[in-house]
Amino acid sequence: MKEKYENLEKVIFFVLLCLLLVAIPVLLKKRAVNNDILDKKTRRLSMYGHESAAGGRGYTQEEEYLRLEDQTARALSSLTSKRNIFSKQVYKKNAEIVASDRPVLQVSEIGFKPLEIEYRGKVFFKDDNDMIAQVNVHKKSYLVKKGTHFAAYQVDELNEKFIKVTDKKGKVIKIKYRQKAYTNELAATIKELTSAYSKQVSKNGRFLEYKVLDIDENSVLLSHQGQHLRLEKGMVHK
Repeated sequence: MKEKYENLEKVIFFVLLCLLLVAIPVLLKKRAVNNDILDKKTRRLSMYGHESAAGGRGYTQEEEYLRLEDQTARALSSLTSKRNIFSKQVYKKNAEIVASDRPVLQVSEIGFKPLEIEYRGKVFFKDDNDMIAQVNVHKKSYLVKKGTHFAAYQVDELNEKFIKVTDKKGKVIKIKYRQKAYTNELAATIKELTSAYSKQVSKNGRFLEYKVLDIDENSVLLSHQGQHLRLEKGMVHK
């Protein structure tokens, strides 16, 4: 009986040994495949990280300047190229703007041209009946009283509410205290919507490559390369 158990143990041991010898190559092969997959993923992630770093790298100051200069040159080229700029339809304000390389023009404001002179302050002296006023011309300040010459003007009359001056052409101008003064000349603000460039212009002035022929209360008349265009206030022209 004892010999029978010993033979059975030998048989079991032999079977287990055979299974182990068969399993070892399978396990080694599976491990090799897993290692290969892991290596491929590692290389792929490494390449992706390298590309991301290259794509998101910062520009040096010189590279950034050259990049912006190139963009500016292309933008100006699209605005000033010699083509028929008046061939597109005019759309009303707030209408959808379709992308285009042509100038997109809009008259945003029309009004009288402000006079670059302001009555900003006043001073009284107890021992002097005269009043001294502070007047600003082109952001430069002057202290004046009746009869004073300053910039291109002469003070004719001065009180708490207003000042009257005469310009070099002999025109009398009345300026109220701390209120803007305006000329009789109309001015308009024109925008190029693609580049967000805007400028206030008056008659015979220029906006980019266009000459301003006339301005009325509702529109601006432009000229370019022998063609005329009337821009209505608040409308978009493409």
